[in-house]
Amino acid sequence: MRIAPTLLTAAAAVAALALPVSGASAAKPSLSASVNRIDCGQQAVDAGSKACGSVTFTNTAASTVQIGSRRIESNAVDFSVSSSDCIPVAFLAPNESCTVNLAFNPVATGRRSARLVQPENSLQTETSVRLVGFGSG
Repeated sequence: MRIAPTLLTAAAAVAALALPVSGASAAKPSLSASVNRIDCGQQAVDAGSKACGSVTFTNTAASTVQIGSRRIESNAVDFSVSSSDCIPVAFLAPNESCTVNLAFNPVATGRRSARLVQPENSLQTETSVRLVGFGSG
């Protein structure tokens, strides 16, 4: 008995591995922010950090998500996290949430803005909140 060799293209190999899914579609983990913008108001330059708001991130998916290390982008020197129970590499069950409290200490006059980014490691997605404030002289 002789068996003829078969060439399998990459596309055919992928198609062969595709499994049909029946029933409800799988839920995708996601984080939802309680606000999309925090306005820290006006504050004198270098007057010290002043609490200015908080954001709660909630797992709105049907499955558990793993949160990553949050960061502040852009003018990160003007804004800081004063406290948080959003612990990097922690897991949030469905409908579970965690909160990040923010502070503002402008280092220059004028409009200041940044972005708080909370990664979600399970799907490598991010949820962000815009931070704004005004530094006065």
